[in-house]
Order: sequence, then C-alpha cells, then structure tokens
Amino acid sequence: QSKWLFDIEIIARLINIFSNASARKLIIEVPLHTWIEMGNSRISTFYLLKAPWEMYMIRRRYKLHRS
Repeated sequence: QSKWLFDIEIIARLINIFSNASARKLIIEVPLHTWIEMGNSRISTFYLLKAPWEMYMIRRRYKLHRS
C-alpha cells in the first residue's frame, strides 16, 4: 500500500472488481475550485525515485493490463 499513490490504488481496485470499461463509467473527475495547502505534506526526493516501483507493484498486485 502506497502512502502517496492511494488514488491510483483505489482506481486499480475498482478495475480489478468491475473491469476496465465498467470502472470508467463509475469514476468521475471533479476539479478542485480551491486548494488549501496543509504544510508538511512534501514528497521527498527519495520517494520520487520510489514511486515508479510502487506503481509497478500496484499494477502487478491487481494484474492490470492496458486496454
């Protein structure tokens, strides 16, 4: 489970449960009208190097394939 890629993992779980086509119908994108900076939520340089590995592991865990 990823600390910063939780949204990608949620989408992967939906695709795993419903299929890619059905998940696309369930997911909607809602733009933010206001951003409130909370502070202390910075991504470290180390994590930027770790993120591709976590994305690979999410893809592998849920056996996602391009379609």
